[in-house]
Amino acid sequence: MLSIQTYLRTIVDGEFHLAVGGLGPTEMRVAILLMNVGIIVFGAPVVLRIGGHPFTWCDLLMATTSAGLLALYGYEMGVHVKRLSREDPPHG
Repeated sequence: MLSIQTYLRTIVDGEFHLAVGGLGPTEMRVAILLMNVGIIVFGAPVVLRIGGHPFTWCDLLMATTSAGLLALYGYEMGVHVKRLSREDPPHG
């Protein structure tokens, strides 16, 4: 969704910004690298069971990251929709 939002902003604004909310592909790659190093160093033991389903710290970290990126998507979309609404109000 963030990629599609980036592409739409490129078409509408005429500017290509790869980073969203200060996070770009390099930061994501570094985060993935750190998580893999963490798995090598600490392993991925089950830290929580919900309804009989095991979850590791990696699962919890990825769920938190996903929720954060979804919230960032909603925030960024709201900011741009408000800006575009001011620039080109609806014609009635």
